[in-house]
Amino acid sequence: MVNLSIRAICLLKGLNSMIQDDEDFASYKVVVVGLGLMGGSLAQGLKLKGQFIIAVDPDPDTRMYAVQNQVVDRISADPESLIPEADVIVLSAPIDAILDIIPSLPELHPGSPILLDLGSTKVNICQALKSLPARFQSVGGHPICGKEVGGISNATPSLFYGSAFAFTPFESTTDLARRYAEWLAKNLGAYPLWFSPEVHDRWLSVTSHLPYLLSSALTLLTPLEAASLVGPGFLSVSRLAGSRPAVMFPILETNRQYVLEAISDFRELLDEIETELRSDQRSTLPEILNQARNRRASLIKHRDRC
Repeated sequence: MVNLSIRAICLLKGLNSMIQDDEDFASYKVVVVGLGLMGGSLAQGLKLKGQFIIAVDPDPDTRMYAVQNQVVDRISADPESLIPEADVIVLSAPIDAILDIIPSLPELHPGSPILLDLGSTKVNICQALKSLPARFQSVGGHPICGKEVGGISNATPSLFYGSAFAFTPFESTTDLARRYAEWLAKNLGAYPLWFSPEVHDRWLSVTSHLPYLLSSALTLLTPLEAASLVGPGFLSVSRLAGSRPAVMFPILETNRQYVLEAISDFRELLDEIETELRSDQRSTLPEILNQARNRRASLIKHRDRC
């Protein structure tokens, strides 16, 4: 496990204050590709700041909703008609769709746009971004926020407020792309953190992807006959099971290695807990549970410190 001190993370967050003022990012024309929960929320957040927002989405119901609710200024199903206009391209489709779109971008845009994705895993996407011509000013991104329900109808500009916005640069990421990323996070009410793609995916395997699988497993374990006894605890733990498999499966596929390692580590801990629970001798289970309680408090404290 790669270690990064809380102080270092907070210093990275503090780069907000170092954003240069020589770029009028608010005047940039942004094309959002994919108007689901994340893309729709980002579009709404930037539009509230007065930014001109264009969107591309293949779903006619999404496009109709976006027009009727003034989520964007222009929208089309055809990327060829809108992407060439972009100063900034934001890829906010599901991961498999993002990976399909990236190779087509050199034909769709003749210039040197800033290119950012919002995918939940970063190694595969950043590898694809690195393969683009150098004129693309690319950086990986992942807002650490969301809901178990998706779609533009659940989008809200407040989705990012107070949340981390993880960015994953690589060798060819330009200073302009970095400064835009900082500006974007700040103007959405989030705070930027910088990681390598590998560190991001390893940590997300235990903070997001494994929790989804555990939530799903617990839900499948619970019989319908127990429904009358479902309380706040179960609802809290099972919330992630309500996420759409069409979104989650590509996440698990593209982070398979780290998720499998997390499952293995979790199984070892669960085996230890089971052994202690079966023991007729003096059990150390209360100590283990107290360690978990203290770790949770520490995780929350360190997160809030940033």
